[in-house]
Amino acid sequence: MATSSELDKIYETIDTLFQEGKFEEVNQKLKEMPTMGEDIDILLGYLTVSLSAADKLSYRSEFYHKVEKELRSHPEYTSSLLQGLN
Repeated sequence: MATSSELDKIYETIDTLFQEGKFEEVNQKLKEMPTMGEDIDILLGYLTVSLSAADKLSYRSEFYHKVEKELRSHPEYTSSLLQGLN
């Protein structure tokens, strides 16, 4: 389980990149982000913070589907985990 400071760092980093207009850099982070075996909170954090710029992130949709596939393999998965994040 991710700590709140880990999630805060993700949010701060991505928000700063958005403010600087560095959408391609965020897109690249999503491409490079491993989903298999990654902490659920981290994956959901990236989906949450990237939602506001989804239309500027060409890879986000694929990232969403990779996260969905990974989450479905966890026993604690419920469809509500991804509600509103697509």
